[in-house]
Amino acid sequence: MPVGLSVLDIETDIINPLNTNTVDINGAKIKGDLTGFSVYVGDIDKASLPTESVLIGSEAGNNLSSGIGNTVIGSKAMYSPVSSSGNVCVGTTSGYSLSIGGGNTLLGNSSGYGITTGSGNTCLGNGTGGTITTGGNNTFIGTNAGNASSGYSPFIGGNNICIGGNSFLSASNVFNEITLGNFAITALRCAVTSITSLSDERDKDEIKDLSAGLDFINEIKPVSFVWKDRDENGKKGIKDSGFTAQNLKEVQEKYNLSEELKLVYESNPEKLEASYGRLIPILVKAIQELSDKFKELEAK
Repeated sequence: MPVGLSVLDIETDIINPLNTNTVDINGAKIKGDLTGFSVYVGDIDKASLPTESVLIGSEAGNNLSSGIGNTVIGSKAMYSPVSSSGNVCVGTTSGYSLSIGGGNTLLGNSSGYGITTGSGNTCLGNGTGGTITTGGNNTFIGTNAGNASSGYSPFIGGNNICIGGNSFLSASNVFNEITLGNFAITALRCAVTSITSLSDERDKDEIKDLSAGLDFINEIKPVSFVWKDRDENGKKGIKDSGFTAQNLKEVQEKYNLSEELKLVYESNPEKLEASYGRLIPILVKAIQELSDKFKELEAK
C-alpha cells in the first residue's frame, strides 16, 4: 500500500469510477456515469449497464438495457427484461420474464416468474405469483400463492390479495379480490366476530326498505352435506352445513334482486361461491314481518 493511503482511501477510489469508467474487481464490476452508479457481479459483461442498478448472480438481468433502478439478486433473476425499471427481484429466476413491467417486488425463487408487462406486484415466497403476466398491483404472500395450483395461467387480473401457501383467486382475469388461505384452512380466527365496513348513511343514496323478507327466506333451503370438492386439493369427506349457491342464485333471480343482494359470486361460473353474511338484512326483515304477524294475532 502506498505511503499516506489508508484502506478507506482505496475503497473510496474504487467505488467512485470517473465519468463512464467501469472498475472491475475480480469480476465484480462497478460502472459510474454522471447520473449514478451500477454494480454487477456474475458471468455477464454489461458494456452499457443502466444506471442505479445492482445485478448479482449468474446471468442476473442478462438482457437489461434501458431500465434503471433495479436490484436483482439470484441466478437468471430478471433474465429476459429489456427496459424494466424500479424492480426488486431476489431469488433464482425471480422476475425471469419481465420486459417492461416496473415497480415489482419479487422475493423468492421463481417468484413472479411469468410477469412480462405487469407492474406494482408484490410476491413473497418461492413460486409466488409465478403465473402473473400482465396483471398489476397484486399482493401475493406465501409459497405458490396465486400460482398455477389454481389452474389459471396466465393470470392477467389486478388489485388482488392472496395470503397463504397455495392460495389462489377465483379466475384468471379477476380484479379486486382477497383470498385468505387455501382449501385446507378450517377456521378463520380473530379477536372480533365480524368485519367492520363502511355504512354511514351520508354515503348512501336512494335508501328504501328491503323488499326481500319472509317469503324470500321460506324459499331458501338450508342443507347439511359432505364436501367432495372437484379440485384435487380441495375439501373432501368433511361434514358441513349451509346453502348451495345454485339455490341462492335461483331465489334471488326469482325476486329480481340479484343486483342488490349479491348472494352469489360468479366470477368463475364453474365454481360458484356464496356470501352468507349478506343474508343478515333479509333475516332481520323476515323477523320483523313475523313480529308484525304475532302482534296482529295478539290483538285479536
